Order: sequence, then structure tokens, then C-alpha cells
Amino acid sequence: MSKRNTQTKGACDARIAVRLPHAEKMRLLAQCEAHGISFSDFLRSRIVGVKFRSRIEAQAIAELRHQGALLRQIAVASEGGDREEVREAIAVIVATVKLIGEQAGSR
Repeated sequence: MSKRNTQTKGACDARIAVRLPHAEKMRLLAQCEAHGISFSDFLRSRIVGVKFRSRIEAQAIAELRHQGALLRQIAVASEGGDREEVREAIAVIVATVKLIGEQAGSR
């Protein structure tokens, strides 16, 4: 998690020291791990309101898009096959990607 997220504009060259109990720091680090973002990005998202898409969310969206592309290729190769099932599967993938985006935006 040492790589700086490049979603923000400008260099992050200012530092702020924060004192807190060890237990709180561990809780915050666990939240960073759960969201798949660095400690700095997590704190900035909470303090300044900068929105970050976690690596986990980005990976999930990328995988869902990949699955959608594969599904489309299968539909084309089978000359439509069961078009209704393919449409339903693609609709589920699209809805899931939108849901992930909405949940990320509400944090």
C-alpha cells in the first residue's frame, strides 16, 4: 500500500502529525486494508472528503467488465443462442458495476 494514489491533482507535500491511541490506529489500519487503500488516502478521504475508488472496487469492476465482454463474445459466437439469458446476465453485470460505483460514492 505504499504506492500513492494518483487520482488526486497536485503533489502531496504537506504533512500533518496526528496523535491517537494505538487501538484507534490499528482500527484505522484495518479499515484501510478492508478498503484496499493507503493510510494517507484513507485519512484524506475522511478528513478532506477526497473520494477514492479502492483497488478492490477497481479490480471488481474490471473483472465484471471482462466477464461482460466474454459473455458478449459467447453470444456472438453462438449466433445469439438464448438471447434473453445473455441480456439478463449482462444486465446483472451492469447493475453490479453501478452498485459498486454508488457505494463508493456514498463513503
